[in-house]
Amino acid sequence: MHFEYNYHNQSKVIKMQNNTATRSSSPQLTLGKGQVAGAGVMAGGMALTHGLSVMAMVVQQTNQQNRKINTAKAYDPKKAEWNAFCNCYMSHQDLSTRYTVTSDKCFAFLTYHAFREQRQRGGKKFVGGSRPPTEFDPSEFNAIIKTYGELNLLNPNVSIPDPKKPLGHDALNTYKSVVRYIHDGQKASNANNLAWDLIYDGKCKALVGMVKARKIRVRRANFEEKLDHEFSPFTTLDQVGNIEEWFWNSGKQSRRSAVTGLRNRFAFAACYKGLLRHESLFLGELSDLLYLHVPRSSDEDPMSIGIMQIEQGKTVTSGGNRQYGRFLRAKCVKDCALGAMGFYLFQRFDSSGEMEDGKRPDFTKNKEWFSIKLMTDGTSDNQRRMQQDSYVKPIRKCFVDLRLYASHFGHWGRVSGPAELELKELGSEWIRILGNWDAKMQESRYSSKIPVKALRVMAGFNEKEKHQNPR
Repeated sequence: MHFEYNYHNQSKVIKMQNNTATRSSSPQLTLGKGQVAGAGVMAGGMALTHGLSVMAMVVQQTNQQNRKINTAKAYDPKKAEWNAFCNCYMSHQDLSTRYTVTSDKCFAFLTYHAFREQRQRGGKKFVGGSRPPTEFDPSEFNAIIKTYGELNLLNPNVSIPDPKKPLGHDALNTYKSVVRYIHDGQKASNANNLAWDLIYDGKCKALVGMVKARKIRVRRANFEEKLDHEFSPFTTLDQVGNIEEWFWNSGKQSRRSAVTGLRNRFAFAACYKGLLRHESLFLGELSDLLYLHVPRSSDEDPMSIGIMQIEQGKTVTSGGNRQYGRFLRAKCVKDCALGAMGFYLFQRFDSSGEMEDGKRPDFTKNKEWFSIKLMTDGTSDNQRRMQQDSYVKPIRKCFVDLRLYASHFGHWGRVSGPAELELKELGSEWIRILGNWDAKMQESRYSSKIPVKALRVMAGFNEKEKHQNPR
């Protein structure tokens, strides 16, 4: 085929030839200088466009599979709520556009969650990384619209009431993130051409800002405890010995409870002494463990250091960086996370029989033991991941039994450990390294806000003077 045409005196030629020597049925395109593609190239371009669209969806689906388990737990129920919201109020739209994220849909969805009351925690247990979907309640949304719509908003003297116990700023931000996650998926599959800035516009930003600003007002109205997470660790630091003893005694009831009690005692010690996240600890595997025997000429005995190289969890980046849990063999056996791990593993292996002859994996073959979990219930099913509440519930009960107040339970050790180190005037840089934090995160979320050196100097003590108050 040979076509020629003139456009502004420029000759353009399209040539298409069948090359039977190299391809039996596919046309070969020959493009020289000044040539443009014809029908064959257009078809090839369409095929390429379709292929790229398919690969974009493949990448999206792969990222979906790579999501952290806790992300799926937080996002999947909220995605189901978005779909239920759209089915309720956008049922007149075709399915191809019903769930498409727009500015008005985003604002309406966030408005519902900004003004509704908090839901009761708990419910059905979930497996496989996601909770059962929470049904969107249109009657609750309609009641919100009716309640606030009846107010005379034109009257400047009208005070807009707050919900009794509404969602906080962090919870609403999670819903916003879910909407953006849905939008990103639609963009990747060419189902939505709106930029996020056009969706999350001024009215949406004002809504989220309002929720953040009302926090103190709602807390005062509900007479909530004023002791916050910065200072609550100091109310329980002197109870560490009693907490450890509670976990030790909790394993005395039976052989099965011995494994559970020692496992939770190890979790408590590892999170407190190694500043580990308890969620990450329960994702750990035996193959994550590393033991170092480090002699130093200045020391009488070598240092025994236990290291966990955890590749999963919230603080593990998508680039493959690991979270490290490190603890040194302690002076006192009750304070020793390394010893607590030894007690737990000996009891677990004795109870489960997983290391007996004929059951023990071949440690020279990684595939036989790399998937064995560090934290188990002491049965032979040692590759099943345990839920993090298997530790949170016992430590919550421990605090109730000991009549201790805390704003954290599973996270107690990771919050209280840095507080103790700051009281002992260890430099923030060392605390940051031990906790796997960047400087900004450590200062904003894991600092005790008690600058001991500055307080001592302002109280009349020299920086290196022993603290002995004469009055």
